[in-house]
Amino acid sequence: MRDYPGLLELLPFAPQDPDLADLNRWKNIKATTRARWQTAPDDKLGSARRTWQLLPDAAPDPRYMCNAAGCRPVTVVDYQFADYDQPWLAGRKRIAFLATGEGDGTAT
Repeated sequence: MRDYPGLLELLPFAPQDPDLADLNRWKNIKATTRARWQTAPDDKLGSARRTWQLLPDAAPDPRYMCNAAGCRPVTVVDYQFADYDQPWLAGRKRIAFLATGEGDGTAT
């Protein structure tokens, strides 16, 4: 999936969001969590960034748009690294997602 541009373009990209097109961020997440997965290639992340840069000024065109709506009690807005509770995982970190009941402000 890391090579699928459409999936990478679904990552959060609001100005206040972490820069998820930065390959070094993914390398840090991988190293901190001691993950074995491969990061998305830098050129694919760059392509997603270019798409995100085009979207704010793009005029809506109903011929190419669809609306997907959902309802959840909370929306993930960030992440942090957290320790594991299990002693055999000491020294490893996991990703803990931070959420809010107010939404992320990108859909109205």
